[in-house]
Amino acid sequence: TLSQNYPNPFNPATTINYTVPRKAQVTLAIYNLLGQRIRVLRSRPLPAGVFRILWNGVDDDGHAARSGVYFAVLEASGRRSVQRLLLVR
Repeated sequence: TLSQNYPNPFNPATTINYTVPRKAQVTLAIYNLLGQRIRVLRSRPLPAGVFRILWNGVDDDGHAARSGVYFAVLEASGRRSVQRLLLVR
């Protein structure tokens, strides 16, 4: 499960909490409104547990993301969970 990020709206960074109920390959990525993946925060096998990760508002190339709505997408064990994030510069 993917919890709502905090703070939200955020600037310059936000914390994303998520829970993995059993060992699984986990991918947590940030997408823009066009559905383009701009940042992969985590992509690896994880044990069961509660995890926390910080997104500092930059894309995979190190460029600052623009103000706007983004989506955090967690994929694990064939399931997908999505939360909306608002970045205000």
